[in-house]
Amino acid sequence: MSEMNDIIKNGQLMPADLTAQIRDKYYHVDVDPFTKSKRLFFDNSGGSFRLKDASEAFRNVDDLPNCGGHGGAASDYLDSLRVQACKDTATSACWRSAARWQPRPSCCCSTSPPPV
Repeated sequence: MSEMNDIIKNGQLMPADLTAQIRDKYYHVDVDPFTKSKRLFFDNSGGSFRLKDASEAFRNVDDLPNCGGHGGAASDYLDSLRVQACKDTATSACWRSAARWQPRPSCCCSTSPPPV
């Protein structure tokens, strides 16, 4: 708590090592990508606070010249990513019950029951 009190007293937003980690892991924290002017950006509502690893994962999948549902190795891989994403994000909002599986209409997970 003493470290946090010192940080607050000195007018810092957070410890310097945490700030360095954020700058390392996220895009556009210190510089506006359009105007190239300096800024300190910690507002995620506009979408600019983008995790570098998430952008890389999206780019790797988006660069594939296939889409799911068409058969073949690449298509099957993309289908498996969708199924895994549904499992990873499944909530009670998606499933009426695990015992009697039935997807809600607004849920993307329409082909397999929720993970147990």
